[in-house]
Amino acid sequence: MTKAWTNSQNIFITFVFLCSVFLMLFYDGTIKISNKADILFATNPQIEHAVQVQNQRIIFLDSVMMNLENMDDQSAKNHTIYRQKLRWAYKSLVNGILETLKNSLSENQIKYVIFTFFFFQAVTLTIGFVFMCLSFRVLSARQDEATTALIAFAFFWYYVMSSETPFIREGYFAFTELTCIAAAIYFALRRQMAAFLIVLAIAVANRETGAGMGVIYLIINWGRRRAWIPFVAGPLLLITFNFGFFAAPATYNISHFITPTVEGGAAFLTIFHLDKWPLPYVMLNLFKIFIFLLPALYIVGRAWSCDMGRRFIVLAGIYLTVFLLGAQIGDLMAASFLVPFIVAMYGAHIGNVAKA
Repeated sequence: MTKAWTNSQNIFITFVFLCSVFLMLFYDGTIKISNKADILFATNPQIEHAVQVQNQRIIFLDSVMMNLENMDDQSAKNHTIYRQKLRWAYKSLVNGILETLKNSLSENQIKYVIFTFFFFQAVTLTIGFVFMCLSFRVLSARQDEATTALIAFAFFWYYVMSSETPFIREGYFAFTELTCIAAAIYFALRRQMAAFLIVLAIAVANRETGAGMGVIYLIINWGRRRAWIPFVAGPLLLITFNFGFFAAPATYNISHFITPTVEGGAAFLTIFHLDKWPLPYVMLNLFKIFIFLLPALYIVGRAWSCDMGRRFIVLAGIYLTVFLLGAQIGDLMAASFLVPFIVAMYGAHIGNVAKA
């Protein structure tokens, strides 16, 4: 199956996908930097525009490399910072790489560090795309390049929609989690538990929600021996990576993980704070999610007819519930975690039709 992937057409499609994602990230990031520099130059023309751009590059990179000291402060009251404390392991690794690059270059070359960050994200997302295609092939038994191109187009379309989310630094964690989900689906389908556990460890180190990723292996291989191991391993890995964190009493305040708030009211639009936001704003964000997931509704109706399709629908439902509880409504970057399940549903449907 993997060997068939390495033909020239699939390699070309993957390369085009990688370049497209990188260009989108590059455009999205640089246009934000340029726009902020333009505004500051208009209000303070004494400072040259090139200097303003350079300052904004430094600010952008600093925002990506969010201060790790916040993750060591167990007394922090801000929910968003508190939940992100569980992401210190993966963040420390990536921050270390970016910091090394930053220190090895002059201030005028800081743009190359930003380009490296964009490229790293693009490669991460491309790996996720490859695993989605491999899972589709396992489920549908189709090897044609046209299907690969279709998945690439659909996935890129989803990415373009989610890229309007103003938190580009969330890609720091979100792209890695999406790729881990895609890899987890593939290794669960192939029943390669060792590889699955490695992906699970990366997912847990990357983001707290990775602790629940073992449910993918459990449901896909429901009824098989030892299918429960990854399900139990996820929370154990989370505790292992964050042993000191779980000694803090604030860790057991569920509101730190479900209801993002700041002093004085709701910080984000969530299902718990719909009444605190104007109705038109709420409806607009709900409509965004509906449009984003509209293709999935078509696929769900067809995937329900086969056993494996129903399993992926259950998994998508679990992740959708987590999304509604833990993310702000309208955050399409978080909603994009459903894309690997949508692709798998369609693959299960195609495979079921082929067997009929």
